[in-house]
Amino acid sequence: MKIRQGRAKGLFGNKGAEGRLGNVPKYIKQILKKKKKVKVLEVGTGYGRALLELKNLFGDRVETYGINAEPEWNQKLVKKYALHEKLFDKQNINKNLPKIFILDAGKKLPFKNNFIDLIINPATMQYIPDKIHFIEESNRILTKEGIAALELEEVRNEHPLEYKNLFEIWDNGVKVDFLKYLKKFKNIKIKKSKNRPWHYILITKVKKLDFKLKYITSINLEEQFSSNWEIRWWGKKSIYVVK
Repeated sequence: MKIRQGRAKGLFGNKGAEGRLGNVPKYIKQILKKKKKVKVLEVGTGYGRALLELKNLFGDRVETYGINAEPEWNQKLVKKYALHEKLFDKQNINKNLPKIFILDAGKKLPFKNNFIDLIINPATMQYIPDKIHFIEESNRILTKEGIAALELEEVRNEHPLEYKNLFEIWDNGVKVDFLKYLKKFKNIKIKKSKNRPWHYILITKVKKLDFKLKYITSINLEEQFSSNWEIRWWGKKSIYVVK
């Protein structure tokens, strides 16, 4: 089985979730003080390594869900990967697999209100067209005890100036600083990502999270501007206006 390492980062180390959005097992332990079981959603789960590692750490105390955008990145592939990497044996694999949904995470998420206890999205936000709607949806499905640890990937210093910021907000013709805009919301804490130029946020549940932003469009930088892997421009630039 040929592995795409960018989609197999897992929980630990600078390249994994730990280096991108903090200590995920610590978040789970924090929630387990209030609940017997934690429902975990990873958006952009890839091969599901992080979720499989959480099952190894916490067993039946976690219930795992994943979202990928492409149809081939489904539960069947996650199972094949888990067996290939010997994360579980054939006898125990099925009960430890996450439930995988194939969809655009920038649209309505397939969960009822107050359903998920922990949401993570390592190395994923840059690919979501409507990033703000995804953050709002994360709050909707989050439980009152829950945490959403979301990597923003809001800036790419290697991109040309016009495409450097992947969140762009306009208010009556004036460009708004994205991080300053986030600071208006008391349920959101902004944290610096480890060894990266961008940030992640920790969200706690509020009744309704409304950024009061209208989604205008997204620009796919990879398709339109850069086909050369040596000078690759990554992700989608999302553009909004204040309502």
